[in-house]
Amino acid sequence: MKKLLILHLLLIALVTGFFVSPAEAYTANNLDELGAIYDEYFGQESGSVEVNGELIYWFYDTMNDTTSMEIGTQYYENVDIYDREAVILLVAQALGIPLTSAGTLDEPTSASATTSRLVFTELVVPTVRTTTEKNRQAAQKAQGAVRTFGGSLRTEWVDKAGDENGLVSGFNLGLAYDVDNFTFGVMVPYDYFDFDSFTANRIGSILFGQYHLSLTEELEATLTANLNYMFSDFRILGQDDDLNTYGAGLSAGLRYSQELYELGCGVSYQYNQDDVDLDDDSQDLVKLGANIGYRVTPDQVVNLFGTWTYDATNYKYDYGDTDYFEIGTEYRANFSDTWALNVGYRKVVDLEDYDSDMVYLGSTWQF
Repeated sequence: MKKLLILHLLLIALVTGFFVSPAEAYTANNLDELGAIYDEYFGQESGSVEVNGELIYWFYDTMNDTTSMEIGTQYYENVDIYDREAVILLVAQALGIPLTSAGTLDEPTSASATTSRLVFTELVVPTVRTTTEKNRQAAQKAQGAVRTFGGSLRTEWVDKAGDENGLVSGFNLGLAYDVDNFTFGVMVPYDYFDFDSFTANRIGSILFGQYHLSLTEELEATLTANLNYMFSDFRILGQDDDLNTYGAGLSAGLRYSQELYELGCGVSYQYNQDDVDLDDDSQDLVKLGANIGYRVTPDQVVNLFGTWTYDATNYKYDYGDTDYFEIGTEYRANFSDTWALNVGYRKVVDLEDYDSDMVYLGSTWQF
């Protein structure tokens, strides 16, 4: 039915003279370049233009007073061709152009998703430590000393739809201070993006406070609050494009501990907003997950974990999947009382047009 409608609209456009072949093909790699193309070509009821090798047609149906658009092989009905922002976002989504806005934060490499993951895996449901690490951390808490955590170097191989593939490499460092039943601290994550159409540097800080409640000798509950800020510096087609993302979150966790193993589970809510002046510039992420760790020896532990992330944002536009899973494993070993090494693997699954594998190597000195 849609093919017949498209053919019908094409015939109408040809007969009425509205169909105009583009004078030349255009390339767009960001919203600004798409905006320039829109301003030149989309100010009419029907027309066409080629962008990034894909033909874009739009046709005004006078009988139904609606506009239909075809981008490559994708078809869209009831498009308001005069809504500049809506058309630009629609074309960007269809062509796979990266958007420096919250509209693409459903991707696990985004600032919002990265913040949510770090809070969850480092604070809410952390991987199980070795017995040596656990005893050392208890001694530091008793002394009221500042301790380090995290320290992972990570590389993620990302395979997206179309030609937008690449690597994300980075690290995160953390400091924490314990007083009574509270823990306060900061995490500093850094990532470097090397994709087909852009490169970027991103650095930020996550400030947190955590309350610990011992329910029994083996069972502990935690409540975590965090504030975060991320600065991203994009380089697209020789042009710089900065993005600031900031937000806050609340999380709750539960941990059951035995000598040989530990079980952990938790839930986390994270709100983030960026400084791009678009309708969909904020995001609400909910994360659920669990971890199980088995201590092979007092200085070795193996972890298995899984998390589910749901994008609960009420977007104006449809950006695709609203949830995905992350599964993985981690091995930790202590080489001394103050030095621990962890090696892990994490994979994103069940996300449309997106596949990634992350390998990380961490080395923590506790002093």
